[in-house]
Amino acid sequence: MSAVCPDTTGYTVGRARALLAEAGVPMLVEQRIGPGEATCEGTRTLVVRQRRLPGGEIALTVAGEWRSPLDREQA
Repeated sequence: MSAVCPDTTGYTVGRARALLAEAGVPMLVEQRIGPGEATCEGTRTLVVRQRRLPGGEIALTVAGEWRSPLDREQA
């Protein structure tokens, strides 16, 4: 495993996975919080928390980017 673990907080989940894979850091957990995917349809899922587990794996907490229906219509 790489000595340096990138901070992926604020990145999209896809980019966070890529950054961790490039660094050779195993990602074990992806916990979703907030509105479900049906409510956040068509929006990005972002990393809101990253923490290292005792075994060295990284646990990510993710949340969908919520936008009002009006905002979604304008996008």
